[in-house]
Formats: sequence, C-alpha cells, structure tokens
Amino acid sequence: MKYSLEQAKDILPKSIQVKSIEFIGYGNHSEALCVNNEMVMKLPKHRKASDCLKIEMQVLQGFGQSAPLDIPNVLFSGTFPAGDEEFVYFIPDA
Repeated sequence: MKYSLEQAKDILPKSIQVKSIEFIGYGNHSEALCVNNEMVMKLPKHRKASDCLKIEMQVLQGFGQSAPLDIPNVLFSGTFPAGDEEFVYFIPDA
C-alpha cells in the first residue's frame, strides 16, 4: 500500500497539530514519514507488516525501561482502516 501525505495526515491522532509531513523512506514492510520535522511515523504496507509493527511496539515498550541502551519509546500508536482490514501504526520518540 502506498500512502499519500493526506492519508497519512488523516491517520495521525488529532492531538498532533501537523505543520509539515514528508515521505522519508520505505522498506519491504512499511513506509516512514517525518511529521513536523521531529517525529517519524511508521505505516505498514500490508497485513503481515501491520502484525510485525504491533510486535515491534511491544518489544520497544518492553525493553525501553530496562535496557542499558537508548531504546525509543512509543509516543503514539493506534489503528486505522485499510480497505476491509484494520492496520496499526506508531510514532516512536527520537
């Protein structure tokens, strides 16, 4: 799935005032967008990718507090409709 900037903006939580949004890259499973020049939003390309993002969020949340490394915290996460399915997204801190 390829997201337009408007679609990505609509997926973001309403609590985020979007001043800018730009596409910054993609991988096999997700696309990355930069929001307000400070946050990276990851959007899945398909169902399996959405499932993997959900696991990635759980890992980040589990290790973030106890790891001796700088592990990003999940600032925002949620779900959005994608056709007849529901996908997850998340935004980690920098």
